[in-house]
Amino acid sequence: MTHIFAFKHRTNEGKPILYVGADSEVNYGGFESEPNHQKLMVVDNKFIMGTGSMHLIYEAIDRLDERVKKGEKISTVNRMAKEIKKLAEEYRDIKYRQKQRKLALQEKDGLEFIICGKNHQKTDFEIRQIDCNGLGFNYTMFAKEQKPAISKKKNIAVAGSGSATSQFIVAREKRETLKKEFNNHFVRSQISYALALHTTLSNVAASVGGVNNNIQYGFMTLDNGITTLYPTNIKFKDGNGVNPIVTSKVAHSYLTNLFGEKLTSKNMRQYKFKANKLHSEYTRSLEEFKQTLKEAELNGAALGVHRIEIPDEDFEAYDETSKIISQTLKDREEYIVKFTEALLQRGDALKKYL
Repeated sequence: MTHIFAFKHRTNEGKPILYVGADSEVNYGGFESEPNHQKLMVVDNKFIMGTGSMHLIYEAIDRLDERVKKGEKISTVNRMAKEIKKLAEEYRDIKYRQKQRKLALQEKDGLEFIICGKNHQKTDFEIRQIDCNGLGFNYTMFAKEQKPAISKKKNIAVAGSGSATSQFIVAREKRETLKKEFNNHFVRSQISYALALHTTLSNVAASVGGVNNNIQYGFMTLDNGITTLYPTNIKFKDGNGVNPIVTSKVAHSYLTNLFGEKLTSKNMRQYKFKANKLHSEYTRSLEEFKQTLKEAELNGAALGVHRIEIPDEDFEAYDETSKIISQTLKDREEYIVKFTEALLQRGDALKKYL
């Protein structure tokens, strides 16, 4: 049980940003669950997320990562999607997998991936979704052919059990009705619009059993590359032993990329604590912004206006509640946008938020 998603959106200046997210809950047999597993991974400067058996997901990522580290070029998002599709064919060969003493993908097992990153020209971002078992994307059971398939997404993709609810947000996004609503009411920055969509997808999906709201954040820009931000108690896929943070190469890479500092076994915990603080503060600020956004919509509807942003010269025409909401929304939007911009830059830009 899981929820993963990716979408791209442009800033006010027209620059594209790739936004990705994943919940952190893994469900076993529909009864027991563990809440803090890594689902957002990076391989060869691309985001990869999977939904289904975590054993098969981690195996696919480890095999791709090993090939890249040996010097193989899997340069494009589409090429990596094709490699995942090839692995899916192997997973479905039950006799072969049994001989290898490895887990196989059974006939009715769902397994999907979302892969995204820069396009070949490095001028924009691409998103691919892979249905590994021919069940239909998001396990709809309406696949035309019972075999793995790749879907090229124009702007947005969702997968996992949480998509049972979040796909309705995607449908609204495709019709641009959601964008129209937000822009008419409150959005000054296109980054804040994208963040509103990000937290909406997360919150809606968390209403599904086996999906939590402990979000793993990912961002990518053409200029600054990849940023990831993980929850406090995250279990990285290679973390093991008594000191999983110290021994995890994934954690080491994550913290080095985030802070741009040289890490040692002695200061790893110190930087992990800083990363935890960033995640907590970012999540809190994002939720506050979203809550004020809701209040602005409700208040605007009550007043019969289509935009809660009130010009200073017209302030007297509105009641005190409107003034407070408008100012609070403006402050919180400015804060979360600047925080996000700092995350995109990483390193020294993050110091004011620690």
